[in-house]
Amino acid sequence: MECRRRPVRLGTLIAAASLTTGLCAGLWLYLSLPPAAKPISVARPLPVEEAKELDHTRALFALAIAASRCRGASCGGDAVFGGMLAEEARWQLDHPDLRYRDDCSGYVSAVASGVGVDMDGVVASIYELAVVHDALHWDEVPRVGDLVFFDDTHDRDRDGLWDDELTHIGIVLEVDEDGTATFGQAGLGMGRGLGTINLKYPSDREFNSLLRSWERGDAADSRHLTGELWTAWATLDPSVDWLTDPPPPDSWP
Repeated sequence: MECRRRPVRLGTLIAAASLTTGLCAGLWLYLSLPPAAKPISVARPLPVEEAKELDHTRALFALAIAASRCRGASCGGDAVFGGMLAEEARWQLDHPDLRYRDDCSGYVSAVASGVGVDMDGVVASIYELAVVHDALHWDEVPRVGDLVFFDDTHDRDRDGLWDDELTHIGIVLEVDEDGTATFGQAGLGMGRGLGTINLKYPSDREFNSLLRSWERGDAADSRHLTGELWTAWATLDPSVDWLTDPPPPDSWP
């Protein structure tokens, strides 16, 4: 059988030649551009800090959208806002807001303000507002985003007695199935970091972190763990006023 070759049409040749010429011209133009003018791939990896900040922003944005669609405890509104507080509290452990004091109440105030709830108080004034707003509770297990208050974490008046109320505050970041809560905190000479507390086993070191160091003269039954020094939880309501006058330095934390 004789195979006959199809004739190549002139139009096909012209189209192929034009395509080749266009590709070559485009490549020449790209190579002739200065570096700053060349397009940058959007898939390039972000530096670690930029990536963390982007993840934090996305998380807060997602929680804010959820909060805007959900109002009231019946649809989890409290849980959504608590999640926003916890996300911001975790972020500010490594990224302090320098507009606020670097102590426990300054940290809590910065976190609350970071999610749109203006606050600038000390432990006692924040507690007083929690009383006014009926925000305190003494449940065995807290909610994510709850504030946690402690007494006697240090000898504030240096009288050698265990009689110093409302000396420390933190924010609950997560709660395990066994009731152990992890909270963010600042101050107490330990810098910013995490603590754990479980009111089911308040004197068990496995579930409760050390909050007050042992000192010479402490009685054998003195309290040093988070579960032993705990005072109350408070659930923030973003619809009420949590702002107080800036406290004088002698009232810190």
